[in-house]
Order: sequence, then structure tokens, then C-alpha cells
Amino acid sequence: MPDDQDAAAEALRQALAAAGGDATTAPGPVHLNLALRDPLYPWAEEDHVFLKNWAEDLAAELAEDRPQPIAHPWAVFDEALVTDNLETDTSGLPRDIGRNFRIHDVHGGSIPAPLGENPGKRPTTPDGARAVVMAGDGAGPAAARFAEEAGLPLMAEPSSNARFGKSAVHSYQNVLELDIVDYVDTVVLVGRPTLSRQVAAMLQREDVRVLAVRPGPVPWFEEGRRDEQVVNTFQEALELLGPVRDGWFELWEATGIAACDALRTQANSTPILTGPHVAHAVWDACAADGAVLVAGSSNPIRDLDLVAWPDDPVAVVANRGVSGIDGTVATAHGVGLGTGRPVRVFLGDLTLLHDAGALLVGEGEEVPDIQFVVLNDKGGGIFGKLEHGAVAEDERYTGTVERFFGTPHAVSLPDLCAAYGVEYSEANTAIELAAIFAAPLRGRRVIEIPIDRAGLREFHKGIRGAAQDAAREYLAKNPIKA
Repeated sequence: MPDDQDAAAEALRQALAAAGGDATTAPGPVHLNLALRDPLYPWAEEDHVFLKNWAEDLAAELAEDRPQPIAHPWAVFDEALVTDNLETDTSGLPRDIGRNFRIHDVHGGSIPAPLGENPGKRPTTPDGARAVVMAGDGAGPAAARFAEEAGLPLMAEPSSNARFGKSAVHSYQNVLELDIVDYVDTVVLVGRPTLSRQVAAMLQREDVRVLAVRPGPVPWFEEGRRDEQVVNTFQEALELLGPVRDGWFELWEATGIAACDALRTQANSTPILTGPHVAHAVWDACAADGAVLVAGSSNPIRDLDLVAWPDDPVAVVANRGVSGIDGTVATAHGVGLGTGRPVRVFLGDLTLLHDAGALLVGEGEEVPDIQFVVLNDKGGGIFGKLEHGAVAEDERYTGTVERFFGTPHAVSLPDLCAAYGVEYSEANTAIELAAIFAAPLRGRRVIEIPIDRAGLREFHKGIRGAAQDAAREYLAKNPIKA
């Protein structure tokens, strides 16, 4: 272990030094992504022993009478922790969060023959590529137009602003759980995917060619971290892609619809409001009144990804990344003031509380029109859906998981709103929520939807299981030809 720790410390020191850059340049924030073991939970008996010993050692260390805390060798540097001020040219990927999306032409003429293949990757079959388009955060509406004109299935995250049009696959996360994904030979990647393990697994496969459409540098990209071929234009991606296999998109489209219908039916069998129900209502409300949707991290944006149907375009803004929970309330105010449009925020209680200070608006300042739709499960419900939920069933960890991951609280949102002069409403049924959304969006209002996270794990297991079973049944009747 000491050698591993020393190597990790040296790697961190080098990363910090590289990020620091030249101390004479303009200072700016530095964001480091540390790759911890995934998932971060005990899975073997030796983990239980290690955690017990670690806790005992930590307690003993804290009990010692030391005038100064221990300073690890990598805690202090001579180098200034600043980085170059990166300017990102995104002109090649048009973005517009307006109600009516601008659609730009992405290529002209017929689709040319392929120019070549990536060494080590599965070659495109003679009867056409089995490719998909993955639109991650910030991809823009051009990704949707590209998928449509190329005849490719589109997996579009909510904050991609490409989640619309006939190419978008419904319930795509559930489809990616099935064998159909094994036939994918190429992914055209636009933007930064941030939401699902299924997408990450597909992008990391050695037999899948990834064509990353990136017209300019982006600050989150690190050279050599991912095996992908960067192209500057959609036209270049088309040339490398070549013809698409007949019926490929139609198969994904029908499979997604089967999964989507089953998910809706299963979810609607639940008599209470859940995150997916609220996500569906929020998306529809924004499509109807043109409000910009600010998607909070954790469960809310994943609920939107699960059930926001791509029938109508919705302008979506989201703070994605390791600390996406930071500054969501402030972001919503900035979006409202910057666009001059009403804003509807879909977020969890911890995200609201984490940035509650941003509800304070100085006297005489302009106040945007914002609805904060808050799923309040009195803690961090997302961990109940992950491996941590299973760990919590072990009585040795129930209290620990609840304290450090569930993070329960007893904050009164009506009192919080009164302190900041923000209007407050509570909705416990779909009818009550629909009535609030039917009224004009004026001023600032928090809409609290109390939910119970105790049954969250089983609920999601049920709706996702129903969706995948239906999609699997469709594929069994319509098998993919080799």
C-alpha cells in the first residue's frame, strides 16, 4: 500500500503542477478530476476489515495531543495553482436556447463512401455502418439535425439541447442495457456525456470507433485520456462514417418506443407523485410556456433523461460535472436575467439548500421570474438507487450510509422562503402541480413536492425492468441480422 500511495501522491503532484502553468499568466480556477475506485463502496470482506482498521487508526490519530496537524508531503507546493485562460471556439457547433431552435445545414449532397477505418476498431460492415449519435451536455441542436439527415439513432441528454426531432430515441438508457448495443460499431460523439454508465461503457469498448465532432478546443478534454478520433466538422464525420445499414435507425426507434410505453404504464401504476412524474410534468410545462429549464444535478436531471419525451424542444441549462450541485439557484437567476425569459428549475432539496443564499436579492435589483420545483425527500435519494442502497441493507452500514450519503435534514422550506421573501406552494398530487403550472409564471416561487425516498430503489427497479422487458420482447420478435 505505501508504494501505491506514493505513486498516487506523485501523480497528483504532477497534475497540480501541470495545471498551475506559468505564474505570470492570468489566474483562473483549476478543476481536477480524481479517479477513485468505482464504485466507492465495500464489496468484499477485506473492505470491511480495511474500513474498520482505518476508522480505528483515524480515531487514534485524532486523540493524540499534537500542536500541529499532520502535513502530507503533497499538501504544499511552490508552484502557483493557476492555469491559462482558455478561450473555447464553439462557432462550429451552433447553440441556441431560444424557444424555436435554429437548425443549421450540416452537409450537402449525398453521403460519400468511407475514407478509412481506425486501426484496432471493428470495421464498418459491407452493408453499412451500425452507428449511433451521442449528444452530451452542450452538443446543440445541430447534433439532432445531423442524426436526422444521416439516418442515425440519437441518444440525447437533456442538457444537450438536441433532445428533439424524429431521430431521438425514447428511453435510450434502457435500450442501451440490451444486446442491441453489442452491434454498435461507431459512435458519433457531440458534446460531453455526463449522465449514465451505459453510455460510458459503450464509449470505452475497444471494438467501437468513436468519432468526436469537436470544432475547437474544450477545457474539459485531456489528450490521450480517451480513445477517440477527433473531427472538426459533421461533414468529416459523415465521410468517415459512410453509408448506414438499412433499417438500423428504425430498429432503434421501435425498440425505444416499446421501452417508453412500458415505462409509462408501470410508472402510472404508482398512486403517488415520484421524480419521473414530476420530471415529465416540468418538461411539458416548459414546452408549453417557453420557460427555460434549469436542471439540477443528482436525481432531477436523470429523471428528465428517463422520461422527457423528445416531442417538443425545451431549452435546458445544467451545471454538469463533479460539483454540479454548486450554484444552481444562482445559475437560475443568471439565466432569467440574461435571457429575459421565465425560468423553471427542477432540483432536489439538497441542491436548493446548498445554494439557498442565492435567493437573497438586494433591494432595488431586478428580480427574474423563476419557479423552483423542489423534490424534497429530506436527503440524497440518488444513493439509494446506486450500490450504496444495497450496502445500507447491511446493518453494519445502515447508519453510516444514511448519515454520509442520505444526509437527512429537517429544514422547513416554507420558513426558508419566508426569510428570503420568496413565495411558497406545496403540491402533493399531479392535479395540484398541473394547476400551479397552468398559471402564468411570474415572480419567484418555490414549489415543494414531498416524496419518500424509502421506496425509491424498488420503484426505479420496477419501471426500468418493465421498460427493458418490453424492449427485449420487441427485439426477440425482430432480431438483428448479423
